[in-house]
Amino acid sequence: MSRRIWGIALLAMLPIGGVLAFLIWWLSRRQAMEAPPPRAILVEQGIPRSRPGAEPSVSEEGEKASGAAVEEPSKSATTRKRAARKGDDLKVIEGIGPKIALLLERNGVRTYAQLGQTSIENLETILKGANLRFAKPATWPEQARLAATGDWDELKRLQNELKSGLRP
Repeated sequence: MSRRIWGIALLAMLPIGGVLAFLIWWLSRRQAMEAPPPRAILVEQGIPRSRPGAEPSVSEEGEKASGAAVEEPSKSATTRKRAARKGDDLKVIEGIGPKIALLLERNGVRTYAQLGQTSIENLETILKGANLRFAKPATWPEQARLAATGDWDELKRLQNELKSGLRP
């Protein structure tokens, strides 16, 4: 009788082990997908090496570290640099959410003007490379050109005509 109980217990444990193995695999795959990009990519994109709030290194401070007097840039120049570095809010474009906006930014498309000049084929290639085949960039360049010129009324009119970012 004890052999029968052990056999039943073993059969009951097999599906539980399979489920546990699947969960471990799924969690490890999920963590790998959410991992930050390698350091070399961050450096290529011009992202500073130091962490936010950390003391600037000698190379970041330039002449300040050597003791030479350096004039502080005006606020408008600082604002312009920050805006140029950050780019436009691409999520304004119908069909672009936070993930796609981040993907486009990582691929060098940071402003409405850049998106307006990017071909639909290039956008599809970027999306396929990130395994985002569900997104349809057919009207993104047109919307971006309207946003780049500041024609917000026309952009809203166009977006009201669109359904899921596409013309019906």
